[in-house]
Amino acid sequence: MQRLNRIVWDNALSTGDPGIDDQHRVLINTFNELADAVEGGADKDNIGNIISALKFYASWHFAREEECMGKYHCPVADKNKKAHAVFVQNFERYEKEFAALDQVADLAFDMYTDLADWIYNHILAVDSKLYHCIHPTPGPT
Repeated sequence: MQRLNRIVWDNALSTGDPGIDDQHRVLINTFNELADAVEGGADKDNIGNIISALKFYASWHFAREEECMGKYHCPVADKNKKAHAVFVQNFERYEKEFAALDQVADLAFDMYTDLADWIYNHILAVDSKLYHCIHPTPGPT
């Protein structure tokens, strides 16, 4: 099995809201825990616990983030909400496949690769748009 690329936080991922940024760091750290478990040969129960934690936290976080985007009237709020729905749908598909298998390493590898990539790119391309809604640049005077 090849090595999984960990997600690394950098300022390009900042949304301008410290709470949302902290939540993103937790999501990133949890995804990286999944990578560690997969590479370390963890059993189905251990990987399943991480997947359960990811599901709970992502759902909780998405609600907080959608609320924040609404508060600041962020123009990507609707796009963000739809993207979250797609993530949840993909996550649930992986979760069903995971439950049906005895040997889960390959599926967990695919799950990490797909969903961690989605999280990173989503934060970078969509969530980071929140920054300018929270911290608008002043116009000419």
